[in-house]
Amino acid sequence: AYLELDPRDFNATEEWQKENLKIRSKAQAKMLEMRSLKPDPQTHLSTSQSLLFLQKIFADVNKEIKAAANTEKKVEKAGYGYSKRM
Repeated sequence: AYLELDPRDFNATEEWQKENLKIRSKAQAKMLEMRSLKPDPQTHLSTSQSLLFLQKIFADVNKEIKAAANTEKKVEKAGYGYSKRM
């Protein structure tokens, strides 16, 4: 069966893939940042401080994930419309 591709579906998928890459690279950048911040024995972070630091990073990553999930929902809607047209 010959499928006619809707360019709108393609654009949405492409947009989502770009979002996904952005998130991944941001998360990786944060991890590298954390690694490069080798704790200096003189300046010990208290447990609560390091926990707050981690929470902040997770909050940032979560925001990114939510944004991507919204984009993904848009893609699904576009895809659903497409499958209905078939």
